[in-house]
Amino acid sequence: MQCCEEAQRLLMFTLAGYHSLLICRMVVGLGEASFVSLASPLIDDSAPPASKSRWLATFYLCIPVGYAAGYILGGIIAPALGWRVAFLLEAAAMLPFAVFCAVGPALDLRGKQHHTGSVEANSTLGTSFGEKVQRGVASALADLKTLAKHPVYVLNVAATAVYTGVLGAYAYWGPKAGAKVFTLNPEGADLKFGAVTVATGVVGTILGGVTLDRVGSTMRNALIICCISNVLGAVLLVASFAAASSFAMFVPYFAVGQLALFSIQAPSNAVALWSVPPLLRPFGMAILIICIHLGGDVPSPPALGWLQSKLDNWRLSMSVCSLFLLLAAAICAAGAVLARRGPDYRDEQQSSPDDATPDSDEVGSPDESAHLPLLTEPQTSGRTPLHSEDV
Repeated sequence: MQCCEEAQRLLMFTLAGYHSLLICRMVVGLGEASFVSLASPLIDDSAPPASKSRWLATFYLCIPVGYAAGYILGGIIAPALGWRVAFLLEAAAMLPFAVFCAVGPALDLRGKQHHTGSVEANSTLGTSFGEKVQRGVASALADLKTLAKHPVYVLNVAATAVYTGVLGAYAYWGPKAGAKVFTLNPEGADLKFGAVTVATGVVGTILGGVTLDRVGSTMRNALIICCISNVLGAVLLVASFAAASSFAMFVPYFAVGQLALFSIQAPSNAVALWSVPPLLRPFGMAILIICIHLGGDVPSPPALGWLQSKLDNWRLSMSVCSLFLLLAAAICAAGAVLARRGPDYRDEQQSSPDDATPDSDEVGSPDESAHLPLLTEPQTSGRTPLHSEDV
């Protein structure tokens, strides 16, 4: 995980050229996917029921802060010391984390007790590399089919991919568009956009987690928050580019719009964790990461660049890009409707044999009231019961 990222940063320091940088950037994805796939379920397992969303928000605020800090520090270090030094300093800063991940204790995630004897039996079916790969592919396809049977998860992934696509387009083209529209120095635009992103990323991500805990950490409430935030983000970002006549007028609209978007981070990832069986949470998070990149921030920058080449109007191009957030809002609204009676698999975790006493007749934990919703929600009895075949 972290070792892959550490090696990538060191290679970036020693190699030169576009292709070598591209390969190294691909390597870092190995660390990202595995780290996030395991870290999110671990946080969900470790956090108190009343604070799960805040704990997830604290973890996910590292993403916007890291991106923005990279723009700021890169803009300062590269001109003074060279771009290679920026990668070397990053590798040095991450070395302790890589060592910890390499020598730390193995994770003990909830849900693995649901693996029955069939797994051990299947592990003896073949010992060659080809057979192992074949079993792995078959297992992944079976898990994909299971995930596809959970509509709340599927809709949440789709909405998150659209939302991430808009963020990716803004991260790549935002400073350049702002510099062209408001006649800013390119380096100054990077610093100003980066500073706004750091501030709104920290406050917005934490705000989303705190809000979800306060109104009731249910999947429906989380998707309602995502829906409202997408609508607010769309309106404010369109206003920032289409209506602002000066940079001073642009900044408040843009900052509040980004604040609304970053408040989606914790609720959307919480839904991804809670809408699938515990055993599939790491795999579900991995699929989420793949989808938001392949369907989001990978194609969106070139797509926006193509649109700008046709329109030759940054105000209009950025506004059209922002309107895709309304599509994400509509998908979240559909997910919120289905989540009213969809299974919340935290109930399964709370009533698992490992957490209950042998002679207890109660289902759920004493802290179950910590995530009861303040928004109107059907009673738990109205939810779809859990079945063993879902796992």
